[in-house]
Amino acid sequence: MKRDYLTGLGLEAGMVDQVMAEYGRSSQDLQAQLTASQAEVANLTTTIATRDADIKALHEASTGNETLQTQLTELQTKYDGLDSQHKTEVQAIQKDAAVDRMALKYKAKNVVATRATLKEKLDELEFTDKDFETKLDGIFAEDVEATAYMYGEDVPEQTPPTKPIVNPGNPNPGAQGDPDDPFAAKLAKYE
Repeated sequence: MKRDYLTGLGLEAGMVDQVMAEYGRSSQDLQAQLTASQAEVANLTTTIATRDADIKALHEASTGNETLQTQLTELQTKYDGLDSQHKTEVQAIQKDAAVDRMALKYKAKNVVATRATLKEKLDELEFTDKDFETKLDGIFAEDVEATAYMYGEDVPEQTPPTKPIVNPGNPNPGAQGDPDDPFAAKLAKYE
């Protein structure tokens, strides 16, 4: 979103600042979610690499030793379970990121509320589907038609300009150069 676009719509500078501030906050929230997801994916990748190294080391050390073979089998089973769990978590993160991108594409005013209304449809959708993006786009397109108030540009309400507080009359009548002012005459003696 650019300031020029908003001023081109006829918004005042104060309103443009408010809109840009809100847009910045929502962008920062999404950026924070993306950064957290990327960190989690990097952590999961490191965990998988460590697991593979442990299995390889045990496999090499276990030749001829039945106890180590048993430990190797147990660890292999454990790590296979963790691997499938990590893959599921990564797919969930990727699916959430795709939903967030689609919410931005359709200019959802509140991503959390949009997720809540689409929860059942999103749960049915599998990230591994070949046409996942197309189906997701269709779900959002249907929701835009059904609940248009949740999408589009969020224009803040206009607040009336505040009037400055000024006491009626002149609070310092002597400042006008009144020659009959006794205080001004005394002050002039000391200048």
